[in-house]
Amino acid sequence: MSEINIYRGDTTSLNLAITSGTSSSAKDLTDSTLFFTVKQKKSDSDDLAAIKKQTPTASGINITDATNGLATISLSSDETSELKTGPHWYDVQVKNSAGCISTVGTGKFIVATDITRRTS
Repeated sequence: MSEINIYRGDTTSLNLAITSGTSSSAKDLTDSTLFFTVKQKKSDSDDLAAIKKQTPTASGINITDATNGLATISLSSDETSELKTGPHWYDVQVKNSAGCISTVGTGKFIVATDITRRTS
């Protein structure tokens, strides 16, 4: 994972392939919780995050293949329409069944200006 680019106001799905350490083998996500957070500044509190998601699916992250480390993050147009354009920062963390937390991805989250703002 590195840079994610989206347009403000777009519905977007981000497909993740989560690996373990430096071996690049798939990280088993069975009984794990995934967290996805986007902030304008890395130092912002989680309360100030532009986007906060975690499993289960109803919260916006769906583990599509736990054994092979695959998941999808869904962002609705309502969620992205109020984002400020420009650079943000994101990370993805996994909390396993033993309660251990690891950061499995981080990078820039760039929100590009959309031209059309109307939806009807």
